[in-house]
Amino acid sequence: MGREISWEIREKAEELYIVDGKTFEVVSEQTNVSVNQLKNWSKDGGWREARQEYRKALTGIRRNAVLLRKRLIEKAMTSLNPQDVYAVSAMEGAFAKVIAAKAVPEFINKAPTRKIKNATDAVDALTEAIELRVNNMLAKPENLNFSAMKDLKKALELLREIKTTQNKENKSGRAQAVTPEAIRLIEEELGLS
Repeated sequence: MGREISWEIREKAEELYIVDGKTFEVVSEQTNVSVNQLKNWSKDGGWREARQEYRKALTGIRRNAVLLRKRLIEKAMTSLNPQDVYAVSAMEGAFAKVIAAKAVPEFINKAPTRKIKNATDAVDALTEAIELRVNNMLAKPENLNFSAMKDLKKALELLREIKTTQNKENKSGRAQAVTPEAIRLIEEELGLS
């Protein structure tokens, strides 16, 4: 007899398949449930039909949202009523937040794994990590707090220190090694440690 799987895992698998549109193979990797078990659950629970229904509903919502935006903008443009203009402004702000939230995963934690051999490598890696961190903070202001700002300041100070080392390399004509402590801090910043 197979192992017992909790309802929470089954619900998570269903959500990953229906709402997130993941394949059975990806859901299997993320839930540690076999593909065959997932297919059985899908058949018993009507997951494929639910997925199609969800996608159609989502398409309808998007289409209706675009039509609503169009009508509200047209109304505001013809009436120039402050309430109509404010409604358009609030709606566009809400859409901008949704778009920004969807864009976040595209760049968060995407710093490539790299070997840091000298100051130039360190500057490149740390600069990219700081840019990713700042983009994350701008896209999700709720992640902005004192601790995050303190970490960012520490990373910028480290970057300044390494750039000083890099300038010395350029003047001397040979690459100087970065200290093991600096490498550890950079790898920590990149999430590699």
